[in-house]
Amino acid sequence: MQRLFVPLLLLSSTGVASATAISVLNPGFESVTLANPGDYSSTNIPGWVTNINSSTFRPQTSDYPGGIPEGLNVAAVTNGDLTYQTLSATLTADTTYTLLVDVGNRPGFFHCYTVSLSAGSAVLVSDSSLSPAAGTFLTTTLSYYAAPGNADLGQALKITLGDSGVSGQVNYDNVRLDAVTGPEPASFVSFGSGIAALFMFRRRVLMR
Repeated sequence: MQRLFVPLLLLSSTGVASATAISVLNPGFESVTLANPGDYSSTNIPGWVTNINSSTFRPQTSDYPGGIPEGLNVAAVTNGDLTYQTLSATLTADTTYTLLVDVGNRPGFFHCYTVSLSAGSAVLVSDSSLSPAAGTFLTTTLSYYAAPGNADLGQALKITLGDSGVSGQVNYDNVRLDAVTGPEPASFVSFGSGIAALFMFRRRVLMR
């Protein structure tokens, strides 16, 4: 009976993969020192490419009574603008990428947002589905598996944070990107389920 369980334990141990953090410059937007709550550093988000309507911003307590996710500052993307960062990492085959970004609703300003992960000029995955309550943040999680043979392999990864309305402002904080090398998670689960079913069938046969 014990021999039936050993292969399943081996399958579980070999299927465990650890995530590797990919370097993102100024992920919490703390590279600029702002003296007072409510201050902006206009068109200045170090490490990120900005336009006229993207700034480092230090919110006031009235903006986020429960605080912001990390540090003192956030990125403020306004009036349909965007800010982006092209990373040193490139899209690699057989790798699952997970991008997490905290999206904030500054009361009286928030309308809609877009977060995306690209490789070169190709958008791999994007999200605009969250609706954080006024004065709070929610975390958007985007995942993408780069299969072998993907046409965009070797292209530099890019994170884009946007305000997808014609007016308003989105606040962003705590940008994280992880990578896990190995089979696509869904494929692995299916494979593992198939193996488990095989051994359950074998167990029933042996018990007859």
